[in-house]
Amino acid sequence: LTKPEEHMADLAGWILHSEHLEPETELNTSSIGLQPIPERPSLFVEKHEGFLSPGFLDQGITLPTGAVWRPAFWVFGQYRTGISYFDNQRGTNFTEWSNRLDLF
Repeated sequence: LTKPEEHMADLAGWILHSEHLEPETELNTSSIGLQPIPERPSLFVEKHEGFLSPGFLDQGITLPTGAVWRPAFWVFGQYRTGISYFDNQRGTNFTEWSNRLDLF
């Protein structure tokens, strides 16, 4: 909603004595519509069953209990890096380069 209903806005403006106030915002009120979904990036390692891949499942291994086991090995994650600098105005400045690798 960008503005209340016109007659309700007039009533609220009369009660609050804010008839001449207009809301100010930096947000754009026009819609951008539906955006396409980006492709899923490939995993680092993807053995046997594909992760969220279309198609039929493999036959798998039937255990003596009757359960069907479909082993798969997936490795995925993210790598982040960042540089920061701090000047404390006392001559001892700090520079830092941080790295982080998360594997799942």
